[in-house]
Amino acid sequence: MTSRVQSFNRRFRLRWLLFYVLALAASYGVRIWRDAVPTPLPEQQTLHLARGNGEKARRSLRMTYVDLPATNSVAPVVLLLHDAPASAYDMRKVATALQGPVRVIALDLPGFGNSSRRIKDYGIEAQAARVDRFLAERSIERVHLLGFGLGGGVAIELADRDPQRVASLTLLASVGTQEMDLLGTYTLNHILHGIQLAGVWTMVNAVPHFGALDHRMVNVPYARSLYDTDLRPLRETLMRIEVPALVLHSEDDALVAPAAARENNRLLPQSELVMFSGPHHETYQYSREIAANVLNFISRVEEGIATDRAHATSERRELAAQPFGEVHRRPASGIALAIVLVLICVGTLFSEDLACIGAGVLVAHGLVKFPDAATAAFIGIFGGDVLLYLAGRYIGRPLLSRVPFRWFVRERAIQDSAEWFARRGPIVILASRLVPGSRVPTYFTAGLLRQHFWKYLAYFFVAGALWAPMLVWLAHTIGAQALEMLRSYKAYTLGGLLAVAVLFWLVVELLVPLCTLRGRRRLFGRWQRLRRIEFWPQWVVYLPMWPYIVRLAMRYGGAVFTASNPSIPAGGFAGAAKSEILKKLTVVAGSQVARWKRIPAGLKGEEAISQVEEFLQREGVPYPIVLKPDIGRHGVGVVIARTVHDVRRYFAVPRPVTLLQEYISGREYDVAYFRYPSDERGQISAIAEKKFPALTGDGRRSLEKLILRDPRTVCQAAWHLHRQRTRLSWVPAAGERVEVVEIGNRERGAIFRSATRLITPELIQALDEIVQGYAGLYLCRFELRAPSEDALREGKGFKIIGLSGFTPEATGLCDRRRAMPDAWRILARHWRIAFEIGAANRDAGSEPMSLRDLFETMARHRPSQDAFL
Repeated sequence: MTSRVQSFNRRFRLRWLLFYVLALAASYGVRIWRDAVPTPLPEQQTLHLARGNGEKARRSLRMTYVDLPATNSVAPVVLLLHDAPASAYDMRKVATALQGPVRVIALDLPGFGNSSRRIKDYGIEAQAARVDRFLAERSIERVHLLGFGLGGGVAIELADRDPQRVASLTLLASVGTQEMDLLGTYTLNHILHGIQLAGVWTMVNAVPHFGALDHRMVNVPYARSLYDTDLRPLRETLMRIEVPALVLHSEDDALVAPAAARENNRLLPQSELVMFSGPHHETYQYSREIAANVLNFISRVEEGIATDRAHATSERRELAAQPFGEVHRRPASGIALAIVLVLICVGTLFSEDLACIGAGVLVAHGLVKFPDAATAAFIGIFGGDVLLYLAGRYIGRPLLSRVPFRWFVRERAIQDSAEWFARRGPIVILASRLVPGSRVPTYFTAGLLRQHFWKYLAYFFVAGALWAPMLVWLAHTIGAQALEMLRSYKAYTLGGLLAVAVLFWLVVELLVPLCTLRGRRRLFGRWQRLRRIEFWPQWVVYLPMWPYIVRLAMRYGGAVFTASNPSIPAGGFAGAAKSEILKKLTVVAGSQVARWKRIPAGLKGEEAISQVEEFLQREGVPYPIVLKPDIGRHGVGVVIARTVHDVRRYFAVPRPVTLLQEYISGREYDVAYFRYPSDERGQISAIAEKKFPALTGDGRRSLEKLILRDPRTVCQAAWHLHRQRTRLSWVPAAGERVEVVEIGNRERGAIFRSATRLITPELIQALDEIVQGYAGLYLCRFELRAPSEDALREGKGFKIIGLSGFTPEATGLCDRRRAMPDAWRILARHWRIAFEIGAANRDAGSEPMSLRDLFETMARHRPSQDAFL
């Protein structure tokens, strides 16, 4: 019987291992495909350069950028270099605030955004060389640089590399000299960045995520940028820069210390220093203030009245020439200090001596004060001692056979410690501090042998209070030699440093947000998103479905679902233009279709507005109207324009082909319809009612607090706070209703509820008449608006605002009341019907798409992020 159980367990593990390997391989395939076929923003341009020395030359280097023209052709050029992790998209507010007096180029640095993501070196020096080649290729002979965060390091290197091309240098919350970065020394920083890179790389490459983790805030390009960057040469580089410079920084910046900006300002005697307020990640909220300072600075540079190094005052030049001293460093404070102390405290749980040495080095460099460092080290040591005692007391010997304790605690060491305890008590505790390898088994044995808790708690307190301050003081005193001791501990502390890196992430992502109402509510919203299937990413929901879909494809002979609607490209799965579908639908359904117009791609400003106004006057359509991409999904790029001003903002940049549609009021529904080619009548498989969340004011709380307090909107707080960003401080009156969702899409905040109660013979007949008149349409989803439920049941009075063919999403899947097994059952039926209809159409002469053509179509029309502006 035992052998059968063991055999079953082995088979079970092998099956899971095989499933994991297949999922990981599929994930790699999706990621490679997404990297190879990017989806630039509508206004982005692409430049291909030959790879540099030492880089693989199989493919050219792709660099994407947005070029915003100035009001005149001779205006100066400003190049924006973003932070890591970020892209040109994140600098759109600064770009639009600058545009007009200057020409603005916002570049995706290689490794980020839509530029080539796989490069050899992510360091700032290599990035500066690539940017220099980009400027040369674009024939830009004179440029003003604005670098944010790590992009500031790229700007510094570029200004030194090509001084003839660079007219001025602006550093926005920029990195600077090595002494002002993180822990202050290259060795310590490089170790932490290396551990972070190892952890992120492992997470990204060992977890089947199908690209979901590649564009998260902490990703491999971000970790590589920090690991590959060496800030030690920047001190001399800054001292060589001759052009005028402007340093903008926040006093509240916890990621790049304000001291870094002051040191940059000191080393650039010609520079101007402007300090403002706000966290590092909220710098873009001050775009207008930043742009005003930058434009004023550039205008003075262009007029020749800005100061360069040669014309700086003698006092500033003498100050810049002084060597760096510890007096220039300011101790960490606030969140930065808390993070450092927590790292010290937790580091003691893995290597007490290394953590104390590191704390002493930080004290020696002025980053923290001795009492703070010693206290953090003591708390970590004392807490670790207590945990060891409790582990031994309540878990005991069975724990010794399990990983990871058996790596550190050996049976022989336990026996030796027990003999010590038989003869001596407190002396053993103190002595174990000085005998290498004896502390863990000694303290564990104290609990294992059930020694008196409070007595030994006092022993632990005294031992830690003596040992931690002494070791921190020694490391502080001997300074640089402590780094050599640190290197000698590397073999024993890789796990500890990895844990510290993970803890650093947890502090930033969890502990720091818990300090504010906004952070706590957003964490609650994240938890709710994890609990509810309606918020799960599509790839998570589909993960168990892939074997079934592959089985259907093998059974029916390929992607025959693309023949489910022969009149629509790929059956509607990808690449279908809304205007082509509506054109045929209007012929059949006439006035039942909401009036619409196709606006060609590339129109901008008054050209687009004139087409909109002509349509409104001809059709008698009032505002509001709906503007959306002709090819798109998930509500990306959909806007409800209430005035001509909204239309002008929408077309401020060239857009792809856009669909203009009249706005229809009433209740909105998604209706899933299918009809087998051999049947005369079709069926409605599901109806989903769309509800639009609204908030009710109480006369006390601001709109931001109402969003965060509402159990629904808090689940999508990031989206709602961004959309309502201009009026978050507004306090609605008591009882006032505030509409926060206008678009019937789940990603944009709409609520989907199953409404199969509305399926009636009358509604089926009404849709049958429409579909049977639309040749080649068998499996589709109607987007309807009706004045009431009764009108929809009767199949009268509804308006069609959208029609799509076969799509991966099944109608009604996102109802929060639906259990996961029910969701998979709906998806399985949805795909089975698509394959069955597609196979019937194939047998009748329709040609399905090949897998290659399908993948190419999906790649060309993959939904992208919102527009740059």
